[in-house]
Amino acid sequence: MHAPIDVSVWQRIHLGHAALDVVAEDAGVDLLHLKGPALDPVLAPEPRYSTDADVLVRPSQLAVFLAALGRCRWELVTDFTEGSPFEHAATYRHPEWGYVDVHRRFPGLRGDEQTFDRLWRDRTTREIAGRDCPVPSVVAQRLVLMLHAARKDSPHAAADLQRAWTDADEETRRAIEQLVDELGAEIGFAAATGHVDDYRGTPEWRLWTAFTGHGSRLGEWRARFLLARGWRAKVDLLSRMVRVNRPRLELELGHPPTRAEMARAYVQRAARAVRELSQAVTRRVGRRARPGHGPARPSSEPRHSSWSERRSRRSDAAGRSDGRVR
Repeated sequence: MHAPIDVSVWQRIHLGHAALDVVAEDAGVDLLHLKGPALDPVLAPEPRYSTDADVLVRPSQLAVFLAALGRCRWELVTDFTEGSPFEHAATYRHPEWGYVDVHRRFPGLRGDEQTFDRLWRDRTTREIAGRDCPVPSVVAQRLVLMLHAARKDSPHAAADLQRAWTDADEETRRAIEQLVDELGAEIGFAAATGHVDDYRGTPEWRLWTAFTGHGSRLGEWRARFLLARGWRAKVDLLSRMVRVNRPRLELELGHPPTRAEMARAYVQRAARAVRELSQAVTRRVGRRARPGHGPARPSSEPRHSSWSERRSRRSDAAGRSDGRVR
């Protein structure tokens, strides 16, 4: 009898990417591998130690892929509505290959066929665990990293933004901006580059500010309610506002929560809601008490202008302010 082989999490992630690619190929599904070992070396000069694999599935083939995962011993851990406020990914677990986040869209990008087609058109490949896996173009990888960094839920966020955008030359930046315009990713991109207030007052702005350090959990739920389509989706969201997310709590604890732990989580959730509601009321009363208080000034930028047009106007304004023509 052979002794068990100790496989590190990082090796499992590599093998998981390869296994997922085989599942997709056998099911006839288009699949793009994201982040981690799928990154181009220019964006990840050193190994990226993550705890799960990330893949993006063609929207029209999502049901086929999820069914194929079930046949291959992948078990659902959290569904799309439980994993993130963006409701963009479901988490699956395999006894050998570990965890994967299956994305039906990426936060900041639309979840439609046209968006996937655009990413698929310029795809390239990366060898992961000895298998050539389809990945987005390097420009698209830069954008994905920036959108991910904007949510500030990764220890790599600052370094990712530095490599993807700050260190990029002018030609690369223009290519990213063009892709932003093509994919309609302006708000997420603005959040990554510090211009999210250009979209102040929109539901998307409220959601993104909850992740950029300027919003609140209450604001996040309000944004999600405004973005929910149809009364059924809104009612479902309201019910989830008051419930503790059991699958997420189990992931945080590392074991199924006990009744006492669930009760404690409900108390903490209620206390946080009361605290944030009180803070919101205090802020609103304070604003009204200040002289000259009025509604927030909207951005002077046209709401639906492209990011490239906004950038051009900013450059022109900067040129006028310092006496130079740009």
